[in-house]
Amino acid sequence: MLQAVQVPPKWFQSKIVSPLYPAIPWMPPEVLITIARFIDLPRDIVNFLLVSWEIYRLLLPVLYSSVECKTYVRCRERLKALIAHPDRAKHIRKLILRPNDIMSSMVYYAWFDAEEQISDDMNKLAPMLMSLETFIWDGVEPPEEKLWVALRKHCPRLRYIGSTVGGLPLSEDSELFNFNDLKGFSLIVNYRTRLFLNPDGIHKFPDALWNMLLDRCSDLEELILGGERTMYYSPLFDIRPIVRGRWPKLRTLIFGHTLMQDNSPTVLDWDDMAQEESMKEFSRFISSHPLLAKLHIPYDARFPPLEISNSNIVITEFSGTHFYLGYILPFSRLTTLKLCSERLQTWRLVDLLPCLRNLRGLSTLELWIDMSHRVRADILHGLTPEKNAAVLETDHIRVFRPLLTACDTLLHLKLVCTTEKKFGFRMKDFWKAIEKGPRLRSLEVQKVYSVNEEKMTRSALKIARRVPTLQAITLVYAERRWSGLVPIRIKQKGVYDLCTTSENFFRLTAEESGKVMASSGLTKSQISSLSITFLGTASAQPSSTRNHSSLALHLGRDVWLFDCGEATQHQIQKSAVKMGRIGKIFITHTHGDHIFGLIPLLASCLNGAGGTADGVEDSRSHINMDQPPIEIYGPLGTRAYLRNGMAYTHTLLGSPYVVHELRMPSDPQAGDHTSLTRLSCELPNSQNIPQVDGVWKDIFKDDIISVSAAPIHHSVPCVGYVVTEAPVPGKIDPKLYIPDLKRTNTPMTVMRRLQQGESVELSDGTVLQGPSRRKGRKVVILGDTFDPSPIIPLAMDADLLVHEATNAHLPGVDPATKDTDTYESVEARARSRGHSTPQMAGAFAKRVNAKRLILNHFSARYSGAESQEAVDIMNAIGNLAAKEFGQEVECARDFMSSEVTFSNNVQ
Repeated sequence: MLQAVQVPPKWFQSKIVSPLYPAIPWMPPEVLITIARFIDLPRDIVNFLLVSWEIYRLLLPVLYSSVECKTYVRCRERLKALIAHPDRAKHIRKLILRPNDIMSSMVYYAWFDAEEQISDDMNKLAPMLMSLETFIWDGVEPPEEKLWVALRKHCPRLRYIGSTVGGLPLSEDSELFNFNDLKGFSLIVNYRTRLFLNPDGIHKFPDALWNMLLDRCSDLEELILGGERTMYYSPLFDIRPIVRGRWPKLRTLIFGHTLMQDNSPTVLDWDDMAQEESMKEFSRFISSHPLLAKLHIPYDARFPPLEISNSNIVITEFSGTHFYLGYILPFSRLTTLKLCSERLQTWRLVDLLPCLRNLRGLSTLELWIDMSHRVRADILHGLTPEKNAAVLETDHIRVFRPLLTACDTLLHLKLVCTTEKKFGFRMKDFWKAIEKGPRLRSLEVQKVYSVNEEKMTRSALKIARRVPTLQAITLVYAERRWSGLVPIRIKQKGVYDLCTTSENFFRLTAEESGKVMASSGLTKSQISSLSITFLGTASAQPSSTRNHSSLALHLGRDVWLFDCGEATQHQIQKSAVKMGRIGKIFITHTHGDHIFGLIPLLASCLNGAGGTADGVEDSRSHINMDQPPIEIYGPLGTRAYLRNGMAYTHTLLGSPYVVHELRMPSDPQAGDHTSLTRLSCELPNSQNIPQVDGVWKDIFKDDIISVSAAPIHHSVPCVGYVVTEAPVPGKIDPKLYIPDLKRTNTPMTVMRRLQQGESVELSDGTVLQGPSRRKGRKVVILGDTFDPSPIIPLAMDADLLVHEATNAHLPGVDPATKDTDTYESVEARARSRGHSTPQMAGAFAKRVNAKRLILNHFSARYSGAESQEAVDIMNAIGNLAAKEFGQEVECARDFMSSEVTFSNNVQ
């Protein structure tokens, strides 16, 4: 990176110096352009441009030659600016759009609309991009098809195309596959979501893609299929047709979550399969590209080993797993090594160190290390060969030292430190690992944030002081612990540029982004989607088609659980619900079919353990108090049940939880209602919440969501919950505001204020009023009940009501219907047991003016199967409720999901 340019003063002398005629440089233009192209940071180029007006005009093409936009806001602002200034857009040679970059704060369900808007803006900009050579779209979904048509029509120099694979299968008719003579092509999978259709199956790229690459792109220099950032739950693509490709100029080949073979033997298993045809074909394919220098192979289990010892190719940059280093690659010429495809356990570093010592020319190293377990540092130093002594407590900083001393030529280091159980080292101590290591120029470290961390800038300063050769530092904190199966969720990111000004001083330029998240785990913005997943819909006795009661409420990326009957965690594992996203659990009552699954679920979510043999220390017995607790709400007895159950089953949790009890007027208003003392994993800040005016108002509340509760009548104390979304911004029509904003030269950023319903006064006195806010959504979830009338004040105008319907009288439909039964007798029997019939549920839904009604908690006699008889019975139950409700009623089945939509009401 060019840090300083010393230019003789005479080169910037001018014949005329005045505000109208700024300084005209005498330096040759080609020299200025060459200098500008060696400057990495755009802000330094801008400073260079400000020397004179002539330099500005001369170097403007350099400033705009490469444009990269991250996040939705940046993309829209930059594209609109370019549309308004075609004189700048015409200089763009490389354009990268990342509308939903990992640092984007946009909520999950708003991504798709946002990307569609950016695609429309790009479609308008395309006719102005006559110099464009490279275009990369890095969104969650691919852009609209018309964009590819526009790029082909208006960008004759375009030779590199990049796009993403969306949630739906790729189409054979996609305009993306109609390009010719490409030099680079990239088709990646973004893994921030699990909305892929059949993510666990094997997908095939369309034949149109292979026809384009194999027949019409003979000069291909770079090919990326799947992307380097792979995740196990992203789609797996079959790329075996690629072995027919021959691209003499190919230099870069990157495979993501892809496969070259049907079965999944590891590299070690291939000793007895050396004659496999797939191995020969893949080796011939790689060997036929003599210029290939950069290779990425994701998993050893999905690709056959390579035999390229007799070929002339020289791999200088390899990324994949460490297994390939020792088995298949002539790696002595490597200068860049990226082992970030799979987690590398700390004890595996023992096997990696000899390979690193042999890489005498290695300058760049990237590692993904799993620090869930700790390893004795003397193992890494080679003092003892026992690898099974891998979980002794020690300082993780010591683990890095032998790693760095093994690479004395290293200049660039990136460490991604994954953890499932522990937070590992502290960033403020990381300098201890590298101060005596190689003379690094750049460093990037990613780890989970801990509350005992100091300010990120201070940690960067400590590192910079100990390693004076550093020119760039990047530090990343994850919001919560993550693993290879869960994408990282960024809490804070800092990028620091360093420049030495004298022997004892240096200048540090910081660019930090991100913020501390609220303890609720919800991002502080509108939740654009609210949905519910039924995990169990049976009553007292489960069946083969219905599990005990439980349902999950999805609020963006977060999950709240309502009731937790037996085997709920098994249901979660079979569903799309992410166990690691569960932040709150609400119990309606303490009957076993609603609570027996709670302790097993907590043991899975919070790293539960059963202890160890005498004399063996169990690291899991140390509670990780930096981990946000799971909050549990329930009636009296919930706390006692958990405390007694975990005490007598000797269950140890590695992370904390807290229980808030909703106390009835007849309950003791203080105390824990158990003689057992508080467990070490149970936080002391629990609450006993009393009723006020017959309800529990706002037992949880933040800026976007609130939860209230009320007692409902059952055979035991029981609670119903009401989840209410705060008012949300109304729909805005930009056409109503833009003319006034342009007329008064008002920045378009005021549209954000208008979107929030605020009023804005323009320079000419005109006052613009944003749209009125819309009423937020309301979900009412009832436990077992024969009379939920106490919750009526809270439940009015619910967008969704979930009501039980345990028993029903179905003559002529249900073969088990007794001849002596009547609608009245079935209702009387249901009431006597504390339950409801479909008619009772429908009448209550009409009484509270609910928009939708879903029935659940069915007797074991009502199957949840898809047989015609079972479907007819459930339709009959729904019809009974619909007659009272006045509109269609849904009957829940296990794993059924339902979206909660907005009504058209204004606040």
